[in-house]
Amino acid sequence: MIFIKDEAIVLRKSEVGDKDLSITVYTKTLGKENIYVKGAQIIKHPFLPVLQPFNWFKGVLIRYKEKLYIKEIDKSYNLAYNYTKDLDKLKTAIWILETFDKYTLFPDKNMFTFLKKTLYFLSKTNNLENYKLSFVIKYIYLYGIFPMISKCIKCEIDINSSNFAKFSFKKRGSICKKCSKDKKTDLTYNQILDINKLLKKDLKEIDKINIKNPESLINKLTKYLESETSL
Repeated sequence: MIFIKDEAIVLRKSEVGDKDLSITVYTKTLGKENIYVKGAQIIKHPFLPVLQPFNWFKGVLIRYKEKLYIKEIDKSYNLAYNYTKDLDKLKTAIWILETFDKYTLFPDKNMFTFLKKTLYFLSKTNNLENYKLSFVIKYIYLYGIFPMISKCIKCEIDINSSNFAKFSFKKRGSICKKCSKDKKTDLTYNQILDINKLLKKDLKEIDKINIKNPESLINKLTKYLESETSL
């Protein structure tokens, strides 16, 4: 039996029989884990309010026979509390949580902090499309599969509006005119600038950035994420 002090964010939950719950969490040190909580469907269970998606908690976990259990919870906070009555923000939060759950496989303290901040600061934004796009861009960067956008992937020359030929998701980056005669591109030069701009900006600073058709970029980057993580 191993006792572990850790923080966790609840990604999803599922009922086990009539009384128990199984929750999927992302913890700061262990990464993604399933936790079995006996009797957690009972209204009087002390952990019940904390076991819902979007909840962050800090406490002591027990590893016993390769399974994880909660021994005690010291602190907890619902990261979606400030926008539970805003349907659009809640839908965005659900999309963020589902995307994170789908693609995140390994423990990473930076990923944990990023998810916590993303869900918390969602209450501060008024531009949900920019926020979703910023999330995908930063997530891909933290995942370690961010394409080379500022330099040519072949000759490594700095890319600018004059020498930009194309961008290829398959080849993971930009290509200059000297290295490619083919101008069929997955992203325009302006879209590359937008991606770079959002990558460098804090989540609290993206509302006023003018992004043309962010939904298109979200779809393209999500497909790229899908292809890279399914290899």
